[in-house]
Amino acid sequence: MSKQLKTKDIANKFVIDKAVKVSKFGNGLINDTYLVQSNNGKYVLQKLHPIFKPAVLADTHNVTRYLLNNKFTTPLLVRNKNGKLFFTDDKITTGGCLPMFRAGATKRV
Repeated sequence: MSKQLKTKDIANKFVIDKAVKVSKFGNGLINDTYLVQSNNGKYVLQKLHPIFKPAVLADTHNVTRYLLNNKFTTPLLVRNKNGKLFFTDDKITTGGCLPMFRAGATKRV
């Protein structure tokens, strides 16, 4: 990409209500993770480390679909506005835009 896109601009490439605030989330060692707050909810957005290819998101999508189909509570990846599970350009691949779980929405099995 010739001009660096801001993280908020990247978040708005996904099918979510308009991102109003984006902030660094956590302290991961591999991927950069952001909390995206929109008018309609919260999402977690990850910028994948270059060692990962977008195909890893297809794996994530298949696993979470399987879990959901078998009655497990799991977030599903949000597609971008072009129908893909990631946003990419010549500098970055952003993948894994997931709805944020509410506290208490998960349980150990």
